[in-house]
Amino acid sequence: MLVQFYTEVKVREARKEAERRMRQSATARARSDEQTMMNVVVDRQTDDEADAESQNRRADEGRKIEYAGSLLISSLSAGAQRAEDMILVAAAAAADAGREK
Repeated sequence: MLVQFYTEVKVREARKEAERRMRQSATARARSDEQTMMNVVVDRQTDDEADAESQNRRADEGRKIEYAGSLLISSLSAGAQRAEDMILVAAAAAADAGREK
């Protein structure tokens, strides 16, 4: 009788210990899953920030290229205007030289 009681007590203790370990394991898994989800959220935010930064860099580069192109066009236009002015001056000088002869 005493052996049976002792055995039942030990079985109950073993069950309680098994239940406690299962709860701990479930809690640990839940924490791990939660941490994994947090890491995914942080990774997505980091990726979004990197994408935004990359887009900003590309936009800046595009603006720089556009500005350089506009400077080039302005320079070419100014050069063409100067060349045209020089041609007019040369033509006027040639006309004056032709009249003097």
